[in-house]
Amino acid sequence: MQETIPAHFPVLYEPHEFPLHFPVLPSYDRTVTQKELKYLHFHNCFEIGFCFSETGLIYLETDSLSFQPNEFTIIPPFIPHITINSLDDSHWDFIYFDPTVLYAASIPAISSLYKHFYQFKETPLQITPKSDPFLYQILCSLFTEFHSRQPLYDSASSSLIHILLSELNKLPYSHQPIADVTSGPVRNALLYIFSHYTEHLSISDLARLYGVSESHFRRIFKQMVGISPQEYLHHYRIQHACQLIIQNKESLNQIASLVGYPAVSSFNRQFLQVTGMTPSAWKKNYHSLFT
Repeated sequence: MQETIPAHFPVLYEPHEFPLHFPVLPSYDRTVTQKELKYLHFHNCFEIGFCFSETGLIYLETDSLSFQPNEFTIIPPFIPHITINSLDDSHWDFIYFDPTVLYAASIPAISSLYKHFYQFKETPLQITPKSDPFLYQILCSLFTEFHSRQPLYDSASSSLIHILLSELNKLPYSHQPIADVTSGPVRNALLYIFSHYTEHLSISDLARLYGVSESHFRRIFKQMVGISPQEYLHHYRIQHACQLIIQNKESLNQIASLVGYPAVSSFNRQFLQVTGMTPSAWKKNYHSLFT
């Protein structure tokens, strides 16, 4: 009998940092050990997992989902979860990705599709050969691309993720604001930032949007995320700016506007603060290393 998640179980934010040249992060042959339950965690990105040994449960805040070998699980961003094995250690391959970063060059045309996924299902999806043969084959092909690392695997993987998300977009979904009084406002705010970072955002507006005072919001945000909400917003915008610079399709002035900085001077200042370089110096440095 599996242990149940206690009420008010701690929830921690565990973001992933993505390689700039190709913002998809694989993790191979990960062992999930039997250990004492300490906290649920959630990510800033999609998590696709393939289990190839053992069975168990993926615990959510109010529910659980069983897993078996040769099944895929898709956990959307900001869904708290923890994996608990039935008996022995389980072994997994994972792929993490943020579609708004992966397809940054397509902003804003592609945003209507990919913003949808930050308001996706409240529970992970299980994909098996029987439940959805087409999606299962897409996921098998995606993991094969990463394992083989053949020439142009990044382009092939990007195309497969695009097909995957397009198919998932056809599924019915429901999203309700997260109600947990401790972590809910922060996770809802992260969702909102991910969908609206190109717009004017103030911290007071975010706090008001989720019914808490600005001082309380700032405190719980820093406690969960590790930095202030303003710092997080700047880091997220600059991360997208770097992706757009890599694509080399827009001017720096255009990129500033695309990531939410109408004033180029503000963009330059924040870019320097986050990366230690000006945008033009960062662009020159990147292209000297990778092109």
